Amino acid sequence: MGGKPKLADIGLVAGVGDTLSFVGTEGFIPPEGPGTAQADIYGLGKLLYELAVGLDRLEFPQLPPVLLVGKEGDELLELNEVITRACEPDARRRYADAAEMDGDLKLFLAGRSLREARKFQRHLVQLKRVALVACGLLFITVIFLWIAKMRERESLERVRVETALRQRAEAAELRARQELYGASLGEARATVRSGELGQRLNTLAAVHRVAAITNTLELRREAFAALSLPDLRREREIPLSPGVTAATLDFAFERVAICRGIGSVEIRKAIDGRLLTTLAASTNITAYAAQWSWNGHYLLVKRYEHRQSDFADFEVWNVDAGRRVLTLHDVPVDAADFHRSQPWFVAQTATNCAVIWNLADGSEISHIDLEGRPFHLRFAPDGARLLAIYRVGPGWKAAVHELATGRMVSSAIFAERISALDWDSRERWIAVADRVGRVYLMEPQAGKTSLLAQHRTEVVTTAFSPDGDYLFSAVMRRRWSAPICAAASRR
Repeated sequence: MGGKPKLADIGLVAGVGDTLSFVGTEGFIPPEGPGTAQADIYGLGKLLYELAVGLDRLEFPQLPPVLLVGKEGDELLELNEVITRACEPDARRRYADAAEMDGDLKLFLAGRSLREARKFQRHLVQLKRVALVACGLLFITVIFLWIAKMRERESLERVRVETALRQRAEAAELRARQELYGASLGEARATVRSGELGQRLNTLAAVHRVAAITNTLELRREAFAALSLPDLRREREIPLSPGVTAATLDFAFERVAICRGIGSVEIRKAIDGRLLTTLAASTNITAYAAQWSWNGHYLLVKRYEHRQSDFADFEVWNVDAGRRVLTLHDVPVDAADFHRSQPWFVAQTATNCAVIWNLADGSEISHIDLEGRPFHLRFAPDGARLLAIYRVGPGWKAAVHELATGRMVSSAIFAERISALDWDSRERWIAVADRVGRVYLMEPQAGKTSLLAQHRTEVVTTAFSPDGDYLFSAVMRRRWSAPICAAASRR
């Protein structure tokens, strides 16, 4: 400073631009912090402690027994009265300012006993407090007796009036509760019999309101009746005769494709079951699944040896014309998809190749070479990209390719075999689920993945909501083969 070196306590160092700092050496800072006159008194008291006692400030308020013997010990105890008050943790009990502390130090130097003075002051304060309390109690006792006499008669009258008012209020509340109970119970019964959408939840809500009043047998009866209600009303039933191995509605819910084992596939009207056309089998293998195109013009029939088989024979039909367009053999069950806006169909044919056909004339449009045999193929919602899942070494690769050039846009590697996938309608995400119950989100453009959910068993279905903000995943319970659904949001 000023061209000359200075020696400073590192505990007092603060930044140049600091308008308020909390600095100082440990042990000299009072509990409320530095920066006040009483904080300085606290630090001065600790300094006096170290000078007088010879112990570290952090050992305060200990006194060495060796210094408490003889006349010097008495003097040290007198000085300790000043030190302990200066170092009080409670600032309100500390010296108010340096002048007050200086006064006590002068008394000490003059040979006056601070302990005796403090003891006398404490006794005087206690006597004053006792006198004040006694006077206060005497005054309160007199006032209380006077008020008690004045209000004794009023209290009796008030009790009588309050009792009458309470009885009338309880009677009115009882009538209101009975009326509310009757109305809410009637609402619950009417909702049970309404047959409207959401009737179960509406009935249970009404029962819950009634239960807050009283829980009766008839109320429980209505609750059980509500629990047996469906929340959706049956529109119509499509009867299926014995021997049906698969039944699939088109996206308009107008037609149903019914597979009958190794036989033909029937296309029937959904509303009345009327037979529209029959699609003859190309082989004697059982048809276990069917998939409609988005516009309902085409139907994919999957025939495989048994339900757990990974490979199948595919028949692609022009339903309107009743004509088979394509026949493919030994294709992975999920390695096929319909384009959403064009009459295009993609499937795996060669070992490491995805072929795209024009279903209007059955011609091949293009093919995309892959690094492995695809087990899943999905067109993007806009139809410009294709997602392929295939095995690479010990893992499974999800790769996004441009449809026009075949160029790989992005990819990600997964440790377990992929069992289900779906595109977000806005193409922000691809849902990828594996056979150990994990559900991932993959970014189509960058290939970045994140774990969204963990099920206990294999995921068999993933489906985004139409707006893409929610993802539904379903697993299969091995014992009863019943699906369990879960939903997660990426909003």
